Amino acid sequence: FKNIQRIFITYENVAWENALIFSIKKYKKDIKIIGYQHTVVPQASIGMFVNNVDFSFKPLPNIILTNGLVTKNIIEKYSNYPNNYVKSSCALRFKKLNNVTIKKNKIKNILVVLEGIPYVIKLIYVIKKFAIINKNYNIIIRTHPVLPWTEIKNIINNKENLNNISISEQSPISEDFNKSDLCVYWGSAVCLDAIQNNIPVVHFDEGKYLSYDPLFELKEFKWLFTNENDLISIINEINNMDFTKYKILNNKAKLYINNYLHEIKKENLYKFINI
Repeated sequence: FKNIQRIFITYENVAWENALIFSIKKYKKDIKIIGYQHTVVPQASIGMFVNNVDFSFKPLPNIILTNGLVTKNIIEKYSNYPNNYVKSSCALRFKKLNNVTIKKNKIKNILVVLEGIPYVIKLIYVIKKFAIINKNYNIIIRTHPVLPWTEIKNIINNKENLNNISISEQSPISEDFNKSDLCVYWGSAVCLDAIQNNIPVVHFDEGKYLSYDPLFELKEFKWLFTNENDLISIINEINNMDFTKYKILNNKAKLYINNYLHEIKKENLYKFINI
């Protein structure tokens, strides 16, 4: 630690990160701390946004690197960071896909991707109602490792024993994408991967003032729903859409994702070194 000149930390401006930065700077004031913003940034991630007062009290990194231009712009839009304090780099946790052939399948198989917090129970209740009414659709519920299905199942107490719902916990996400025609989400970053795989996405919108949607700025190839009736209307809209329009929306959404998650290239990686 004595000879270390710089430290990289994953950064979401949460309490344990602030405590770590405070401790490091207490014993080595001249060290440079680079915070790496490594995940999605919805509006509700208010910890990522700071005002001028925070710089007087909070232990913060010397600079923040983001996983792309979109997240950089979002953080700067809702914050008062100094100029050039936030810089875009690349998405170290995400793999860029080669061009995937765009297909438009009639929606029969729906992938529901969950967050690792109990709050997603609200989404599951809506999906359960949808499954009861529309038994001709197959629904795959993909759980988050932090919140396994055994815990969710006990909360829901599914007495209907719906045969059109299956659970995915250990399978690779690529396998679930291959089985799916539509991706439903609340706050999961999987929605970005779904679009890269040419799967339209539908966000569960509760109408909160601050959105939990990682794609809250995106309008193309994404729909919003609040109840089971909305969802069936959206499915019908997508099914009835002509392929040309479908492809245009898909391409616009993928351009946004490419700016959200910058590819791992030399020029982007050098930003970690040349700070």
